[in-house]
This record gives sequence, structure tokens and C-alpha cells, in this order.
Amino acid sequence: MMSIDPLDPDELALPKERVVEILKLIVSRWENNGTSRLYVLALKGFRLAIKATPDNIFKTFWKQTLMFVNELLYENGKAQGRSRGEVWVSILDSAKSKIAKGDFDLPPDASEVK
Repeated sequence: MMSIDPLDPDELALPKERVVEILKLIVSRWENNGTSRLYVLALKGFRLAIKATPDNIFKTFWKQTLMFVNELLYENGKAQGRSRGEVWVSILDSAKSKIAKGDFDLPPDASEVK
């Protein structure tokens, strides 16, 4: 029987060369649309640093970066929902403690359709 590894959204499957290629395209676009030279220079430096970084360190760095970005996206989504008064945010915020306690009841207002 073949086993399938679970998907790890934070694992970088792209080869380092492809990431460098994408950054090169971004640099080219920025240079052509008048983006600040400072930003272009910084991205060029970043691209060169990636090229010089050993593969194992590069993969570790990108895994940490993706984890950080995913966490920011998650927290930003919750903040947007909270600013609109959406109930799902309070459910997510309390889910961890409810699971730990074994209390899976939803708040009374969660069943209301708005």
C-alpha cells in the first residue's frame, strides 16, 4: 500500500532557482514601472543572497517565512471579520480553550442568521 505524506502548506516545493527567477521578474517589473530604486536595489540584494545561500538553509528560511505569512493572513482575516462584527471570529478565538475543556457548545448567537 502506498502511503501519502500529508500536505504541509509551509513546505517550499519550488526549487531555489525558480524562486530566484520569480524575484528577477519582479525586479524587472519594478524597474519598468518606476518603483523606487531603493526597493529595486533591496530586492536585487535579496535575490543575490538567496542564490548564495545553501539549499538546506534556504528551505528552512522559506518554511519559517511561509509560516509567518500564513499566520499573518490568518490573523488579518480574523481582524477583518472582527471589524465587521462577524461571529465566527469569536468562535475561533475561543475554540482552543473549548477543545481543551471538552466544551464544544457554540455561543447562543452563533446560530442566528444575519
